[in-house]
Amino acid sequence: MDGDTTSGTQSARATHNWQLPAEPVAARQAGEIVLDALGCSPLFVGAALPFEVSPPLVNRYEVGNGFGTRVDTAIRIRRDLSAALFLAEPDIHEGDELAIADQQDGKQAAVDQLLDPASTLHRVDSVRHGVRVAAFFSISSMVRDESDRTNLFELDMAIQSLSGEGCDMDDLVRLTSVYHNLLRRWAEV
Repeated sequence: MDGDTTSGTQSARATHNWQLPAEPVAARQAGEIVLDALGCSPLFVGAALPFEVSPPLVNRYEVGNGFGTRVDTAIRIRRDLSAALFLAEPDIHEGDELAIADQQDGKQAAVDQLLDPASTLHRVDSVRHGVRVAAFFSISSMVRDESDRTNLFELDMAIQSLSGEGCDMDDLVRLTSVYHNLLRRWAEV
């Protein structure tokens, strides 16, 4: 179906792509596969601290398709993060780079994921050759504040890095305690 079906009024004018309807069984199953895989990813969970995730939608950009600069809507659920999971290898399409806050992110390989604050302006440049396919969804995080979420992510990554052999377990437990106590303080669940 036309990709502007799920866009807001303003975004619909700039959206030129196709979207898999959310109702068919295959679309729901694809969304469940994406969410199950992300739920098993310590990197995703640590970065997003997801509380509620919208059902993933799949979009397709053909030659000439893209969307102009826009910001994700804050209606329906509080959206702290926007995510794009790329489902096609970059060598089968050209000219369709995702730009977030006017910074080109270049080509993304299949199963690469971009996670950015939902408040960030972003666009997809028009496809010049081939087809671009991606799943997209939004996330309400347990931690609303971006800087608090970033600090927790950095602490979590340090804890995971130190968890290898030779680490002083008492220090690791203390760091893990600080992480969880900050999460308790900042979480809005």
